[in-house]
Amino acid sequence: MSDILKEYNDIMRKKDIVVAKIAAQLYRELITITPVAKGELKSDWQLQKDGSSWIISNNMEYAEIRLSPLIEDNGKAIVGSFKYPLGIQPTIEKYNIKLQKELKAI
Repeated sequence: MSDILKEYNDIMRKKDIVVAKIAAQLYRELITITPVAKGELKSDWQLQKDGSSWIISNNMEYAEIRLSPLIEDNGKAIVGSFKYPLGIQPTIEKYNIKLQKELKAI
């Protein structure tokens, strides 16, 4: 095998390791920050590998409502939660930045 091919394979292996690590970290943090009423939303997070991609999902029908930025009416959360008023987007962005930084270091 040529040196270039070996180097390419090494880079791809390192990339796969970094992506898997960041996906697992994001998955754990999403579980941690998910608001809890009954615990169903928190327990429905799933992390799956699909080919070379990692998919993090939550299929509870009200997940989008509870995980979105806060909209309140008379002190009651209509959408989102008081604990995480910006929703999960800042967490996703934080891990995207972390992923890009670690991939550039390869």
